[in-house]
Amino acid sequence: LPNIEGECITKYLISTVFAAPSEGAGGNAQLITGLKEIKAGNHTLQAVPNPTTGDVVIHGERGTYQAHLYDHTGQAVRVMDAFKVPGKMKIQTVAKGIYILQLINEETGQSSSVKIVKQ
Repeated sequence: LPNIEGECITKYLISTVFAAPSEGAGGNAQLITGLKEIKAGNHTLQAVPNPTTGDVVIHGERGTYQAHLYDHTGQAVRVMDAFKVPGKMKIQTVAKGIYILQLINEETGQSSSVKIVKQ
């Protein structure tokens, strides 16, 4: 979605599940089950579950990608060749924080990214 200056605005769709509260808890319990990045075009990626404490499954356009996982400073903490989408990414060994996963299609060279929150 272009803004006034023609730049792309990224929006996120948060998937939630409402559950009955446990004993002694007041109100409704809400569990976030996914954080989906919505972008213009056909290059939408989804990481589930997100936030995560371990592995994430990456959904999007099927293909083989070069995957780069960047931390909040922009440093690549993991680089993988021949990553298949859909596919599982093991991130239980990375520190808690916010990461950007960039996937570059090995056939077309097109790049897509999704934010991943590690708890």
